[in-house]
Amino acid sequence: MAQTVHRVRRRPRRVAGVVAASLALALGVPGPAGAAQPPAYPHANGTPVTLSGTDDPASGRYDFTGNSVYGGGNNLTPALTSTDLSVDATARSHLNIYGGNQAGPLDGPSRLTYDGAPPDLTSTATSGYQPYFLYGAGESGTTTGPSTVTMNDGWVRGWVIGGGKGPVVGDTTVTMNGGLIGPHLNSGETVGQAEIYGGGFGADGTVQGNTYVTVQGPVYDPATYEPGQRATLVRQHVLGGGSSGAVVTGDTHVAVKGGTIQGMVLGGPGGGGLANNVVGDTYVEVSGGIITTQAGSTAGGSVFGGGYARNQNVTGNTHVRIVDGANISGGVYGGGYAGPLSIQGNVVTGNADTLIEGGKIGTNIYAGAAGLSRVNGTATVTLKDIAPGDPFATDFTRQILRGGIGTGGTAHTVFDHQTAPFLGTVGTADNGQMDSIRFVDDTRMAVDPARFHGRDWLIENGSTVDVVAAGTMSSRTFTHAGLLRLDGPDAPENLLSTIGGTYVSEGGTLAMGATSDEAKNFLEIQQAATLGDDGPTTIDLVRSAAASDAGAFTMTPIPVNNGSFRGTAVLKSEPHEAGGLTWYIEGVPEEPYTVVVNNGTLPGGLSTDTFYAGDTVELTADEPARPTRRTHRATARVSRRPARPR
Repeated sequence: MAQTVHRVRRRPRRVAGVVAASLALALGVPGPAGAAQPPAYPHANGTPVTLSGTDDPASGRYDFTGNSVYGGGNNLTPALTSTDLSVDATARSHLNIYGGNQAGPLDGPSRLTYDGAPPDLTSTATSGYQPYFLYGAGESGTTTGPSTVTMNDGWVRGWVIGGGKGPVVGDTTVTMNGGLIGPHLNSGETVGQAEIYGGGFGADGTVQGNTYVTVQGPVYDPATYEPGQRATLVRQHVLGGGSSGAVVTGDTHVAVKGGTIQGMVLGGPGGGGLANNVVGDTYVEVSGGIITTQAGSTAGGSVFGGGYARNQNVTGNTHVRIVDGANISGGVYGGGYAGPLSIQGNVVTGNADTLIEGGKIGTNIYAGAAGLSRVNGTATVTLKDIAPGDPFATDFTRQILRGGIGTGGTAHTVFDHQTAPFLGTVGTADNGQMDSIRFVDDTRMAVDPARFHGRDWLIENGSTVDVVAAGTMSSRTFTHAGLLRLDGPDAPENLLSTIGGTYVSEGGTLAMGATSDEAKNFLEIQQAATLGDDGPTTIDLVRSAAASDAGAFTMTPIPVNNGSFRGTAVLKSEPHEAGGLTWYIEGVPEEPYTVVVNNGTLPGGLSTDTFYAGDTVELTADEPARPTRRTHRATARVSRRPARPR
């Protein structure tokens, strides 16, 4: 017999929570833990609302009044678990807009989205901005969760802060897609506060997490701009750290992908002249946009891995990366700025790595910091994958310099897989030398030693350096494992090249033209030449373009005994890929001889040892006891015939 199964309909559990929350909003009483409460001017109380010129609660739009408005509440109990505040193009002006609470904890994320009215960048108006300051988090109280500010368009007169005036335990993010930060271009106002900070504001605005700042969108081009045209313009600086004493305990990340910044870009902290740190590392990458100065100003237009002014430090390392699409009117620094007078020094405690892969840089590149600021670790500028025809290869004719380096710190320049000529200058003479210049990863480039100032040089195995003018190539150590050519197509006749310090052979090849005593290149080593772990350097003297007789050149063998190598320098030849021959000098090691003493000892009490032909060996011979033992000493000269094996 068939059975009838009665279906029981169960209401989802979450509906009860929704109903309870809705009743709480309607009755104005506290709901479940963390539930949003009805908006009450000037607090959204965690309810997702849009600030608008029209007060229409049914559609989620509120015309809040007052100097400050908040996405959260004021000491709500229980604590909210999230806030979500938006601003539309019709909203009225406010001094401060906070994504988080006025006071009290927020146990979750805060989000602020600004879709303001598109500004006329060239206006003369001094009023009409919607917010003066934007904050991703709260005015006080701890936000436990990420805070986010997104500016899609509109006019912010002052600054945009990723965090708040209270602590944020979590990451902060600021994304600017369009609009204006700062006064209108033709208003005649002093720019003053017109900045983006990834961190918080003030001594309590600590960010216990990482910060992320992105500037993108259309650039402002004064030659083509028309009112109403969409653009991104920051009238002053963009910083990854906090302002006015707000510490960031994690890393900072700043990415400039578009837009125009009329100031500086810094990975570290700034603002207010107060002590301030980024405890982690800073990361700055410029891949687009324009970084320039304000009209009539010489300040700005540069990129820094460190902080802005005195005691605005980076405890970790800095990382700056410039790639194709970047347009920087000023310079690039691995370390920090030093304030408007260059005397407000700050410190990068760790290393500073600056990577140049392209882009336009208007002035110099500094491994270290500006003014009295310092990098205390290893500061390195690396030019990577710069090929012939790249804009950077043809446009950059300035200098790569040490910059501010602290006691114990060092500065270095690396050419990594560079195949284009470098038209600028590396270091300066004497105290301005880089601690090292390195050619690595199949770099192939021409070098005029007068424009390359480095204490230590390294040519890595696989890399080629063509010397094109006379001069000194290092002042301390020249380590050679690649190809050093003194006879390249652009080298002058009878080129004299100098190594100011010690030459260290790690294999490699030295190519020198020497077709006669009158037509030859010459390498002068002012100190010692030493043999490294990877063997002696091969000297290429002559290269023919077509098939040739190996006996066309000869050389009297030269005995060599420099302590690390003993043998003979001889002339050899071998075919090359074009079908001709290359004649080169190679060291042929001398074979040692084995001396065995049957009735006696060698120096050191040994019975067997190795020696070279011509060595004088002292022997101690034993006589059989008859009945007393006598010892005789004698010397023997090693013959050129190896000892017979026993």
